[in-house]
Amino acid sequence: MRVSAAALVLVCGFGCAEMAIAQGVPSAYTLVELQRLDPANPVRPAAINNSGIVVGWSEGGSTDTAVVFAADGSVVPLVLPGNPGDTVALDINDEGYILYQSISDDETRVLKPTGESLNLQAPLGYHSPNGWRMNASGEVGGRVKVTLGSGAFESFPAVWRLTPSGYVAEVLDDEYNRSLSLLSDSGLVCLREVVDVIGQPEAWVYDLRTGDELARLSAELGVVPEDANSKGHVLYVGAEGPAGIFTKIYDVTMQVGNQRVYPLGCENAAPGAYNQCESESQMTGVAFNGHDVVVGVGRPVTLDPDGWPDGYESETSFIWSAESGSVRLESLVVEGDLVGWSLTSPVDINDAGWIIGKG
Repeated sequence: MRVSAAALVLVCGFGCAEMAIAQGVPSAYTLVELQRLDPANPVRPAAINNSGIVVGWSEGGSTDTAVVFAADGSVVPLVLPGNPGDTVALDINDEGYILYQSISDDETRVLKPTGESLNLQAPLGYHSPNGWRMNASGEVGGRVKVTLGSGAFESFPAVWRLTPSGYVAEVLDDEYNRSLSLLSDSGLVCLREVVDVIGQPEAWVYDLRTGDELARLSAELGVVPEDANSKGHVLYVGAEGPAGIFTKIYDVTMQVGNQRVYPLGCENAAPGAYNQCESESQMTGVAFNGHDVVVGVGRPVTLDPDGWPDGYESETSFIWSAESGSVRLESLVVEGDLVGWSLTSPVDINDAGWIIGKG
């Protein structure tokens, strides 16, 4: 059997956005394959905005090409000033600003809808500006470097703000072992520490507008922030020992409380077995939208005849909301569209519930 990896978008029908608000998880999806520039080379989706426009890149052996996909899956190369080679598109916001990297000259730039391209400059004393997140205001989050006397370098988290004269950088922290993970539309920034004094990773959230620290995500082992939205919510993944992987939504405003993405397979667990089933679950969220609908990859827990966990199924893509719980994503694709497909890994979800990923 020949297996070929491909990129895809799952499209909701009419009223999908309303379903996402009222019921959490849409009732059905149509699967659309994202077309390739070259049949021999795969494409990689990176982000989708609320208009359904997808950006990513086409692999080409030694040279990658930044691309844009329309809602019907058709693909075109991203038209960039100067026609730079070897580029990847990383993000797109609802205003049509596209964040991309030129691999050939190690520069990160933003393409405006007018066709103008803006460079991300490093502040004085720093070099190698590298952005990978962009929000609705066009702000970009990433890192800059400092070269040490030995020739080695250290990285520092940075944010670029868009001004009438271009992008202006701000270094957020002088601790070299911290990296910027998230930048939300409302100005939430999440920094992650590679390792702290007791050997445990730590992450914390603060408000870019005020500079106030809002939360520390250090209670669980191996905290990895994955996404943030304008509600003041942060999606993060942690571990509960060697077996368990969990995903939670942390509410930094503390208005609705924190929520756990409950595992697949535990729905029919025995009353006394649910806590064990939950702690042994393998649920890794990768993205969520403004309605707190999460997509990710999980390994459903299998139960013995008495309803106690006794193993795992193969990995599967899932979608979750507080109202609907965890649902296998493949179960929502309309009949016939899934023939020959396995949905291996979601990448992003927009507020309308559209999902991009790989299969």
